[in-house]
Amino acid sequence: MEPDPRSTLSFHVTLLTATDNVPREPLQAFRQPSLLSAVTSALPVGVVLLGLDATARDARDRPSMLVQLHVASVAPLAELRSLVLSGDFDASLTQALRAAPRVDTANFTPLVGEELRIDGLRQKQSLNGLSGVLLSHDEASGRLAVRLSNHQEVLVRAHNVFPPHLAARADRSDSARQFEAGAVALDTLTPHQQLALDQMAAAPRAGFVLCLSSPTFPVLSISLWFSLSHLSPHIAKPT
Repeated sequence: MEPDPRSTLSFHVTLLTATDNVPREPLQAFRQPSLLSAVTSALPVGVVLLGLDATARDARDRPSMLVQLHVASVAPLAELRSLVLSGDFDASLTQALRAAPRVDTANFTPLVGEELRIDGLRQKQSLNGLSGVLLSHDEASGRLAVRLSNHQEVLVRAHNVFPPHLAARADRSDSARQFEAGAVALDTLTPHQQLALDQMAAAPRAGFVLCLSSPTFPVLSISLWFSLSHLSPHIAKPT
């Protein structure tokens, strides 16, 4: 059975290099099953991953993943909203991706100025896991000159350099609009919306308008007026 379109939402997630924030093509770093598994592990209970387009482009025409989700009720919707806007979703997804196998590790040959990651050192193990930028190929020693993120310059062998760690970044503005619209579609308010209502309702003789949009009803406008003597909401008809 197809999920109710009113309870679905989607937003973009970009994979950026940890040091210089350069977007990377998701499928050049990970296979589709790894991406699906990592995204699923970062979602709260009650949110189901419907699909993932790893060849999408975001609003800035950067390579990204378009995550498509199904939310059954407002409770998991509110939890997902909190995770995304706080950055906890990004942190969980980034951690899951760092544990996933990479497809761009074999025969990794960075260019001068390209970001990389050092690992597998036996004598200077404190450097393992650090990111850096390739400065040059030292032909005399057969090693690579790398400037680390702590500004230290080191020489390492080619088999000790790997593709850089990638950090996941969800489009917060895009997802925030989806969350508000999703709450309307589910015929209820998110805790964020309810708090705003409660705060404005507490103000004496305060009048205000709350406009909520929905993909299903893009012109839906709900006007709520409160005062000390009359707290009954008046719902305006859609215009």
